[in-house]
Amino acid sequence: KQHFGITYKHLFKLDKKNMAKADLQETLIYNAVDTKYTLRLWHVQNALLKKRGLLNAYREALPREPTVALMQHFGIGVDQKEVKFNQQMLDTEIKDIQKEIAGLKVVKKFVADKGEFNPMSDKQAVIIFRDYLNYPQVLVDTKTLLDFDKPSKAKKKVHTGEAPEEKYSVDKNVLAQIPHPLADLIIRLRNSIKNKSTYADVFEFGKGKFIWPDGKIHT
Repeated sequence: KQHFGITYKHLFKLDKKNMAKADLQETLIYNAVDTKYTLRLWHVQNALLKKRGLLNAYREALPREPTVALMQHFGIGVDQKEVKFNQQMLDTEIKDIQKEIAGLKVVKKFVADKGEFNPMSDKQAVIIFRDYLNYPQVLVDTKTLLDFDKPSKAKKKVHTGEAPEEKYSVDKNVLAQIPHPLADLIIRLRNSIKNKSTYADVFEFGKGKFIWPDGKIHT
């Protein structure tokens, strides 16, 4: 569409996600059109590569493509023992940090008053830093904040209900300015939980979203 002004694939009714069951005659015509426009596109892109001085970089990358395709097809094995080891290591790390947090005097006071403290709750973190520890850093300039429904998650704002016109934040940048062990522990806890979910749990066979039924990664 970018180079020729048309999109031809929508002209064909066959199910491109299930080509094995598609009509052979229509598939052959579809493949012919696909090949024709791929060839035309190659000529256009080849000229652009020359014009932009990228032809050598293209030729450098081209021989690697069969290897990439084979890697995608055959998959990359994942050592499930190593996955379990990392899950257990990070789980222990998370529990140790949670234990440290629970042992802080201010957290014990909060729990006595409120019943429980969830260090991953932004609202509870705001209350404990603002009302129990009296750190003004959690009250931030509203002009620097972004709403939850915006694409960027650079900062979060928390409405606690007590003062709707005031905005509070307990993001990493705010917590880094607070000289209390709870702030550092919450940062560490967030990092450990993120590491476990991002770099360990996703590779667990039968559960992780990156592992296929054959136990491998297919990029």
